[in-house]
Amino acid sequence: MIRVWLIPMLFLILILALGCQEQDSKVPQGSGTKAKAKDKIDENSKLLDPSEEAKAALKGKRDKAEADIRSIMTALKMHKIEEGFYPKTLKALLSRGQRGGPWLESLENDPWGHDYHYQNSAGRLRLVSYGKDGALGGVGDAEDVDPFPLPKVNSGGKKAVR
Repeated sequence: MIRVWLIPMLFLILILALGCQEQDSKVPQGSGTKAKAKDKIDENSKLLDPSEEAKAALKGKRDKAEADIRSIMTALKMHKIEEGFYPKTLKALLSRGQRGGPWLESLENDPWGHDYHYQNSAGRLRLVSYGKDGALGGVGDAEDVDPFPLPKVNSGGKKAVR
């Protein structure tokens, strides 16, 4: 009489044997190690396209600057809630106020090594990274990073409709 555990055991062995056959069919044909090395080079060459790599690096820097700006803006808002006003400079976020703070542990430069540019005009905040060139404006690599742009104003002094 066949024991109860024998049937599941045979079934498991059959599944393992079929799985090994499928993996063997995926091994490249050719001269063994050289064929594997060639396949690996072909896979890596897709990753090493210089223009794509540069675009990815720029996107990474822009994403980092945007995340930094959002974090600093949160600290500015917390300063306003706790102290009743926005600070005059970003460095004020590093010190203790009368009721709270510090609101940031450190204040780093943007990913290109430039200061973030902070303006407070009657409670309307603007925090921008001027990008790679460190100058206002620019296109491409030098485009400013401004996740909270001010609304555009037309020549009549009214906000433009988006």
